Amino acid sequence: MSEQSQQPPPVWLSFRFKLLLSMLLVVAVVSLGTLLVVQDKVDRNYQNFLGSQFQQQIQLFFEKQEARLAAARKTIEAATANVRLIAALDAGDLARFYSDLGFELSDILGEYAARKGVGPRGKAPFFRFVTADGRVLAPPDSFAGFVSGVEEVDLAEILSGLSSGLHPESQENVGYLSFRSMGREVLYEILISEIYDPASYDFLGDLIFAVPVTPADVFAGVNSESLKTGIFQDLHLHSENIPPDSRAAISELLISLSEGLEVGSPRIDIMGIPHQVFFKRVSTKSRFPPVFHVYLYSLGELRELLQEIRWTVFFVAPVALLIGLGLSLFAAHSLSKPISDLVAGTHEVQAGNYDVRVESRSRDEIGQLTQSFNAMTEGLALKERYRSVLDKVADPQVAAELMSGSMDLGGEVRDITTLFCDIRGFTPLTEGMPPADVIHMLNEHMTALTRVVYERRGVVDKFVGDEIMVLFGAPRGYGDDALNAASAAVAMIGEREKLNQQSRFQFKIGIGLASGEVVAGCMGSEDRLNYTVLGEQVNLAARLCGAAGPMEVLIDALTEERLRGLIQTEPKPDMQLKGFSSASRVYALEKVLAQA
Repeated sequence: MSEQSQQPPPVWLSFRFKLLLSMLLVVAVVSLGTLLVVQDKVDRNYQNFLGSQFQQQIQLFFEKQEARLAAARKTIEAATANVRLIAALDAGDLARFYSDLGFELSDILGEYAARKGVGPRGKAPFFRFVTADGRVLAPPDSFAGFVSGVEEVDLAEILSGLSSGLHPESQENVGYLSFRSMGREVLYEILISEIYDPASYDFLGDLIFAVPVTPADVFAGVNSESLKTGIFQDLHLHSENIPPDSRAAISELLISLSEGLEVGSPRIDIMGIPHQVFFKRVSTKSRFPPVFHVYLYSLGELRELLQEIRWTVFFVAPVALLIGLGLSLFAAHSLSKPISDLVAGTHEVQAGNYDVRVESRSRDEIGQLTQSFNAMTEGLALKERYRSVLDKVADPQVAAELMSGSMDLGGEVRDITTLFCDIRGFTPLTEGMPPADVIHMLNEHMTALTRVVYERRGVVDKFVGDEIMVLFGAPRGYGDDALNAASAAVAMIGEREKLNQQSRFQFKIGIGLASGEVVAGCMGSEDRLNYTVLGEQVNLAARLCGAAGPMEVLIDALTEERLRGLIQTEPKPDMQLKGFSSASRVYALEKVLAQA
């Protein structure tokens, strides 16, 4: 073992330091996680509460709107059913029509004037009749009221868009419009009443009755200290309790978010205080331009609550940290020595010494860990001895599969290419040769050819005398196994030619290749197994090897078909091979045109 491995680690790498640091991180992470979870839960609950309040306020708004408009709607409906109005309308007498209609509506007009205390100009109610084809019939005088600063032709253009010219039963008849009057936007609540011919019940048009309102009128009984309201219409936020500067910021936010949305709840900072903005479209199938109810909730109380939670967590965390550090110091002191022994033992194992043992000092988990470490080193030593032997008696790929336990010991069907290679004239070549020379010659030959096989992902199945059996595609396939086999066969011929020029042993070889399905697996007795393959194509490869001439590679028809265009071959006369009832088509492999 090197001196570097014997030296104690720096303080920041020691177990004690890491344990203390881990405890610090655990306390910090737990504290931060607790804070985040609590904050998120509080925030979600608060938002759910505000959402519930928002829904209640929406419902309250519609209830108050209905109560506010019920009397006006009843009066307007009774007025529009007056036969005198219909007769004046049929006769085209607009002066009498508007005069009579103003008289019929005098009660609600007077009630409005008494309640609001305003004059006839600027913010007075007005009403207009829109024909079934969308034309606005302007009054000849001021009986119907007017909007200061708005030309009658512009007013007619706006109001004509409220009528589709069709029977409007499926459309909303209450909405909001805003007009710029006297230098500011004035919001009007619009009530549309349909007028029908009492005789034929034909739809004649719409009576549009408009009353100027303020958000205080619309949201009467809704506003409070924590809740501010407004109406967003025509890119303008109408509100009396939202500051003008805040209105501009909220309007910009709603302009960017409200398109295509019916409801939303973004957050915005107003004068340094977070607020939740709830907005909802009044009606999604209305003849009116889009109008959104806006409810602004202050989140100042929520921010204060979250701040209290943070301070509480930040106070508890240091106390927990001090307690944790004390416990960590005690644990680190009792654990450092046996862990240091285990570290030293692992260094020995890393250096290849599997005979190292660590003394067990206790019966707790550390003692059990020490015993497990000793059992592990014993197993590693035994496994290393097994592996050393296995690598010498089996192909490395087969040995790795066996050691990992992933090989199917019962056998499996695989599509592979089998290669057989043996020495031509081996018996007369070795006649009279000393046995040591025979072994040396075979070892030299097999070592060179095995290297060629491994370079092309082949697996040496076995050596049988002067014959070598190679598998391509088992126990693992690579997708180009047939091409690898052909490339290996040509390379083996080339390697033998090179050895014939360098070695004192000169001889020729023959090779046979065949592809197809075989049974692959560990076969043998209960006490001794050998990984190999069995099948007709294996026998065919062996027979082709026996039929091959010196330095010749013979392949079967299936291999030639799979590699057509990738190899250069020469057809041979059909051969009657031993063990096969019919003649086999055979090709001589001359050259590999594409490398795997």
